[in-house]
Amino acid sequence: MSSYTVRRPRLALSCVVCRRRKVKCGKEKPECHNCQRMGENCAYDTGIRDTETGRVLRATEAEDYPPSQIAPEDQNFNVQEKPSAENQISLAPDYLSLQRGARVRHIGRTFWGFVNGQERLIDALFYNEQPTPADLPPPHISAVSLAKALYSLPSKLTADVLVQSFFVIRGILGMGPSWRSTPTPGLIRDPTFTCLLFAIFYAGVSVIPSSTADDSSVLGGLDPKKAITQFKNACSDSLSACRYLEHPTLNTLVGSILLHTFKQTESSTQDALFIATTIRLAQCMGLHRENNLPDLDSTKEQRRQIWWHLVWLDIQTSLANGLPTCLADNPLDVVQMISAPDSSPTDLLAVGRYEAARLQNKLIYHFQNATSRTGGQISVQKVTELVEAGKSLGRLLDSLIARIPASQNVEDILPVNLKEASPKTHHTLYQDKCKSPSVIGALARTSLLLLKLEVTIMMRKMLLGPPDSISHDVSWNQIFQLSRAYLRKYLQLCSAPAFEPYFWFLAEYYGPQQCTLLILVYLIHHRGADDEQITRYYVDDYLDFMAKRSDKKPQTQMAVNVIIGLCGQVDTQMFYREDSPTEDEHRKSLSEFQATDLWDSIMNDMGFNLPGADLDL
Repeated sequence: MSSYTVRRPRLALSCVVCRRRKVKCGKEKPECHNCQRMGENCAYDTGIRDTETGRVLRATEAEDYPPSQIAPEDQNFNVQEKPSAENQISLAPDYLSLQRGARVRHIGRTFWGFVNGQERLIDALFYNEQPTPADLPPPHISAVSLAKALYSLPSKLTADVLVQSFFVIRGILGMGPSWRSTPTPGLIRDPTFTCLLFAIFYAGVSVIPSSTADDSSVLGGLDPKKAITQFKNACSDSLSACRYLEHPTLNTLVGSILLHTFKQTESSTQDALFIATTIRLAQCMGLHRENNLPDLDSTKEQRRQIWWHLVWLDIQTSLANGLPTCLADNPLDVVQMISAPDSSPTDLLAVGRYEAARLQNKLIYHFQNATSRTGGQISVQKVTELVEAGKSLGRLLDSLIARIPASQNVEDILPVNLKEASPKTHHTLYQDKCKSPSVIGALARTSLLLLKLEVTIMMRKMLLGPPDSISHDVSWNQIFQLSRAYLRKYLQLCSAPAFEPYFWFLAEYYGPQQCTLLILVYLIHHRGADDEQITRYYVDDYLDFMAKRSDKKPQTQMAVNVIIGLCGQVDTQMFYREDSPTEDEHRKSLSEFQATDLWDSIMNDMGFNLPGADLDL
């Protein structure tokens, strides 16, 4: 029998970052040279040696299993519950291919051509390209088509106006270019920047305030309607020239999202198809994973931002079509949430919006997908878990709202002297870095409150019974009150001229459509309800706002037509302007609502008094 030597595992002396990247560590302390150069948080996890077994335990593992406190008979039990490192099988990491033209492609280990250690073979399977000189664009790009699109570039003066117009609305979009913090490579290295540039021009001219658009000198003599068509076509042509579906980049991804956002689509089905395609493109680029490649460090935050924006768009499309989300029950914790270190209102709004989308994804999965396997039933235990998640989201949204400067009177969205502001006269009030009450801050605060109401209404609506059912009167009254509060707060945004740059978004959003629909259905089946007249005034005010929007999408106009039809079934007389509610009535209505808990009453309603029973949906 041949002898063998028992090798004891060595204590790791390299830092965690260098071990993960598999590079040589200088072992300098407190930070090694590599981490200082890359701007990483250097940490050492050398571990300790178990005196009884000789195993090397990491710090976290040692805390979970202190040898001196575990009896010998319990050690095997703990190993089964939490397998040790020796019982884990290491898998090959997914491959991230970096190519010319800012192209990034993610290939999972399940790909048929994936061979551990031979990942470079994959490039030949996806990129059948001949080498080209560095001073020429990548071979997949049609330089001639791209050059033709460049003829649509506006003058510098007009371009400045359009870019400023875009940055005013960037906060409500939740994503956008990051060239202010990241140097943009030249057009030869990354020609796809042209797609993003035209998308910004298109978005800027689509939302430019009427006071600015009426001044022909501002747009260099361009007619606003013709300019919209010109930049839309230029953006579409440049995307085609860059073959963005086969070779996506961050620029083409953001450019295509902006193009679709402001383009008139014929149906919500087209929106669903676009989101499904765009999510696949994002997955091809590895946005659904956290990647630690040094070459991607400069775009890490932008990649997270784009991914979470797509998650939010997936939710909106699902709610607009009644379809499952594209991501279904995929874990959304793999990609870190975007950061908001400077407490900027737009970043705080984005964090709140994406955290709400995370919970909404769970609600859609459990109420729409999972219940199809249980005959349309859901357990009270699951509802309780979702309610607790809703409470946590509510606390988070409250903390985000508290970080945004507000006017002294919290009932007012904006101070009276700012309600007539515009980007042309009060440009600083629309900037993200403003430390005092501002238009963008008021928009963010109000939008976060509407999000809080929106998720609560979504949860309640999924548990609603028929409106003519006596056993569900309490539930319907609760959702009526929530919808009324939502619509009132929404109308505060629509009635202030300072928010005109955001009217395009407010008009197309599904939230007020849903609340108005629920209000009218409730009034039809509950004659003489409390606050019937003031609520009907809110509905009429919403319809007045929508009537002024001539650029509504066809699907939005269909929703408005249905709401108008329901108004005819309500037996109350229309309110006129001279009979409009007083400000005291508005304040009383909102203060009574804000004094109640949004989530606790869900489990106290009449339909949920049987703990452990399944609820019929």
